[in-house]
Amino acid sequence: TVTEFITRTTVGDRRPGIPTFISTGTGGVCSPSSSRSVGTCRSWLSHALSRMDLKMKTVAIIPAHMSSTRFPGKVLANIEGLPMIARVVDRVRQAKLVDYICVACDPGPAEALLHKWVEHAKGQIFIGGHEPKDLLSLFYSTAELYKNLYGVDTIVRITSDCPLVDPALIDACIAVQQATNAPYVTTLYGYPEGTDTEVFTMAALHTIYTTTNDDKGREHVTWGMRDRTRFACCYLSGDG
Repeated sequence: TVTEFITRTTVGDRRPGIPTFISTGTGGVCSPSSSRSVGTCRSWLSHALSRMDLKMKTVAIIPAHMSSTRFPGKVLANIEGLPMIARVVDRVRQAKLVDYICVACDPGPAEALLHKWVEHAKGQIFIGGHEPKDLLSLFYSTAELYKNLYGVDTIVRITSDCPLVDPALIDACIAVQQATNAPYVTTLYGYPEGTDTEVFTMAALHTIYTTTNDDKGREHVTWGMRDRTRFACCYLSGDG
């Protein structure tokens, strides 16, 4: 359970866990008087657990498409008998604090097989009509739908080519975000490639969506959230 995971990783277990919580950005989150502070996750995660009965609704959004230029169709690459997207959805489904899972797809006949496998993996599908490389619009439209339908306030971003994403890390990011009300929490830079998890608020996503005009920011959904002059960014770092 998430309780067992958090206890295990904050009381001295030396396996890779989440012993370090780093907050950076304007005003910080751990300490309002400091722009950077480092400490154990124990108090933050305990606080998160104490209010899990009031947990905000959470959707994990997995953008996926068949038009990868380096590895066309990689989201359907066979991994031990199942396509990659099915493996990713299955891993995310094991996270205890995720309420909904949605694969955000491009429209068109080329994506039909992808849609079929998402349904097979028991995931939900959102098919957008965004401009090429404007993944921010696709992501925002998906999140807005879940906010309107289910009152979702917490968004998880998982990439569709990470079949080893860790459900326990997803839960930890959600717990820290909801305990601290940080606009952006991530495992980026603190854990190996392929386990990347990003959790952020609907308000932060709305800000980025309405203020980002450059191509890089529109293509890379959370690029603007890592601007520490605008957002207090919280990073989870492994124990090694």
